[in-house]
Amino acid sequence: MKKLFLTIALMLIIPTMVLAIDFSPTVLRLSAPETVQYDFDGKNIEIPITVSGVPARTQFLVYTKDKGESVGAVRNGYLGWHYVHNIDTCVYLSEPYDFDTGKNTITWNGKNDDGAMVPAGDYTYYLWAFDFSSAKQRVCPGADANGGRTFDIERNKLTYLEKDESGQVLVRPVLYNFSGGNSSVAYKWILGGDPLDNTLLESTDFGIPKEWCYRSPFMGAFNPTDHSTTYVSFTHTETRSHVVYKYKWVPNGLSEKDDKWGTDLVWTHNIEANSGIVTDGDYLYMDTCNIRVSDPNSHFYIMDFDGTEVENFLLEWWIKPDEYTKDVGAAPYLNGGPQWTDIRGDRVFMGYWFCMFQMVNPKLYLETGDMDDFTMYCNMNGDYINDRQYQTDAETPWVCFGEGAPNVSTVYSDALYFVATPQDGMGAVSFCVMGPDGTGLGYCTFAGETAGNKRGVMFIDSGSAFDGIYTDNNSAQTTETGFISGLFYVGHDSIKGTITNSSVMVEENKPAAFTVEQNSPNPFNPTTSINFTIAEAGNVSVDVFNVAGQKVDTLVNGFMGAGTHSVVWDASRFSAGVYFYTVKTGNLSQTMKMTLLK
Repeated sequence: MKKLFLTIALMLIIPTMVLAIDFSPTVLRLSAPETVQYDFDGKNIEIPITVSGVPARTQFLVYTKDKGESVGAVRNGYLGWHYVHNIDTCVYLSEPYDFDTGKNTITWNGKNDDGAMVPAGDYTYYLWAFDFSSAKQRVCPGADANGGRTFDIERNKLTYLEKDESGQVLVRPVLYNFSGGNSSVAYKWILGGDPLDNTLLESTDFGIPKEWCYRSPFMGAFNPTDHSTTYVSFTHTETRSHVVYKYKWVPNGLSEKDDKWGTDLVWTHNIEANSGIVTDGDYLYMDTCNIRVSDPNSHFYIMDFDGTEVENFLLEWWIKPDEYTKDVGAAPYLNGGPQWTDIRGDRVFMGYWFCMFQMVNPKLYLETGDMDDFTMYCNMNGDYINDRQYQTDAETPWVCFGEGAPNVSTVYSDALYFVATPQDGMGAVSFCVMGPDGTGLGYCTFAGETAGNKRGVMFIDSGSAFDGIYTDNNSAQTTETGFISGLFYVGHDSIKGTITNSSVMVEENKPAAFTVEQNSPNPFNPTTSINFTIAEAGNVSVDVFNVAGQKVDTLVNGFMGAGTHSVVWDASRFSAGVYFYTVKTGNLSQTMKMTLLK
């Protein structure tokens, strides 16, 4: 009887092991009209919204459109601690909508947040959404074969690649991170692999002595036209000087340092932290700070790809604590950051575990030579989102650099410049969101979140089958170390359109947006249909890739009219497994995952 029981148990276990599936998220997608006509007459306008994949907690924002120069430099918020310069600003922010999948509607009466009608004209509207109801989905291992931490998002800021060396969206985006501790070992993970199989982790050792790995290095930038080349910053534990080196990434080996590159990229600033390297494809950027010294010491560095320093200057916003406290309290720290850095396009986002966050445009500054063009917005205390000491009973009211919640560990932006920061010490709150001008949308909570540590919210947002939020799961607190290490996935999307009082030419049956549907049937054998909609006539390609990212078939490559189209893939000659299909038209593309059974 016992033998029969063991046999049955094995029969149940073995299929589970064999059928352990790879990471395959259900992607959240929003769809709405590209242009909405409105007479600005005080009546409600209804904007149709389609949610696909999973339910979405959605917020609607209205911004000025192409009015940045007329906006100029503006201070608003509490005590003027929210600053914007030459960028479009938010005039209306809705409360969150909880939408189910399918068709939904958002209404707006043309009034701003103060209840006054906005002038007739053109406005940009945004929709920002995340999956508030599904459990987090594991993405990759949190430890290597020896138990060492690999992809904790905490202090070791992640670097990600969403495009290949020709600028095309990767079918499978790639994550990079240092292992943590005083180590120069870094890890690579290609999204889509079995998240429990740490043999799929690729590592490299930069061979830096332990004394140059203060608080662990931050993962660096990759050369956009050569992903085997990376640039990494290191800080000396004793002297707190810092350097930037160029390496050739060697898989599962010792990376090769270019000793002829960047010989002058050595600084003796006494720094507490640096943010690692980011790049816009033209320059390399880094920032540093030290809150433990009495002299101004928050720096921004601009480097060229040939290994020379272009500029190195003090970050004025970060070395003036009195500016952020005025007469309501004393700030305990000078040089209150930055340490966390992200980049989207030509915009660099900087933050630290105090209250300040900044969006800058270093390339614009280099073009004009005007330091005023460097800062696009600076969000300090002032709108109750990410603020410190705003409570009426706070011991040191509105002290930006004071201790206490929220503590922030990272700052990341999505493709439309919405910034998210984790919220540690705020109970079950997971993260907060700020709009493209720093306006606070509010606090967000993942399904099942508890009052544990919150260490990061990162976006993959390029139109791939892996678009979404990548975050920690520290709040689960179900292991002896207090958290489940590794990365986890939650759905996210943001889109934008135009609201205008100009006449909108509406062609019969003209589609409102570019959309790609999940193939049907899925899984399939041997044929499946791929349906997609394009808003304008143009060249369209539909390509199929294998799990290695290699193109294996082209279904469409030519001119197609606006509207909804369907193509069939006959996979009779292909092996069973997971494939990806990418639909591309103009500068728009989207990738979806499908499974072939045999």
